[in-house]
Amino acid sequence: MTSSAALPILALALANVLWGTTFLLGKVTLDVLPVAHVVLLRFTFAALTLLPFALAKLRFPRRRDLPLFVLTGLLQVPATYLLQVGGLAHTSASSAALILGVLAPLLALGAWRFAGERLSRLGWAAIATSTLGVALIVRSPGPGRTVLGDGLVFASTFAAVGGLLFSQRLVRSYGPAITAAWTLTAGTFLTLPFALLSGRLDLHLAPTVWAALAGLGIACTALTLVLWNWGVSRTSASFAGVFVNLEPVVGALLGVLVLHERPGALTLLGGGLISGAAVLVTRWGTSAHPQTVLKRTPFGSTRPGAGIPLIARAEPTPSTSPGDHDD
Repeated sequence: MTSSAALPILALALANVLWGTTFLLGKVTLDVLPVAHVVLLRFTFAALTLLPFALAKLRFPRRRDLPLFVLTGLLQVPATYLLQVGGLAHTSASSAALILGVLAPLLALGAWRFAGERLSRLGWAAIATSTLGVALIVRSPGPGRTVLGDGLVFASTFAAVGGLLFSQRLVRSYGPAITAAWTLTAGTFLTLPFALLSGRLDLHLAPTVWAALAGLGIACTALTLVLWNWGVSRTSASFAGVFVNLEPVVGALLGVLVLHERPGALTLLGGGLISGAAVLVTRWGTSAHPQTVLKRTPFGSTRPGAGIPLIARAEPTPSTSPGDHDD
């Protein structure tokens, strides 16, 4: 494997490891802030980190793309994180992390429905298995956990998949950093009404809380979205889904090791089913649509081989010049 072929894999892996730390940092912030304020401050940090890059390059959304930017921002920020952080406030970090393992099968399902990637019988079986895993986690009792909390985290995965698939379209024209900058900015503004309804925003916070919010916004959001967008633009949505498996593993381990959570037997069984289904669907459960153009494999090869989920992807739309935007 050449270094250029390995870079997208490393980017996807690092993005999901960082995403896995959000559950631990989220618990720190939720001790002193309401859900909507956590989301608003997190994504304010993220937007302020990336927006200067877009402004420096004079890359603005074209008029015809504005609705897609707004929709992607809505899905990626308030729709996903108000549900996810709201769920985290009512469940354990390890339980939330394990439930988010269902993202990989759902991403493959979304790629089948909207991106022309076919889902095999093994893929459908993986989705059914992961659904059973979620049901086991939600139904199993445990300290600091509720059905409402687990259910909200599960609901957030559907919005997350939509945001990831829509952002993939924008990346082809604007690149990963510009796409993330404008979608996060749109999402942050769309979160503001929910924050205002949650009461007065308290900015007199302890240094540890500010550090957690900065980590959530800069490392776990801005950096991860750029890494994810860059990596998935050079592979495929369903292949990239295999790296989503790292997020629940890291999140659950941090919950156990740092927060001293103790998942029950059914929770562990459910997490195992979800993780196994994620590996199954992303390794053997999808295949390329026959009408897509085989650009290259995730490992740089231009022809199919054995043992790797070689997903063809459509020829990307050429990037526009920095000043190319509608009047």
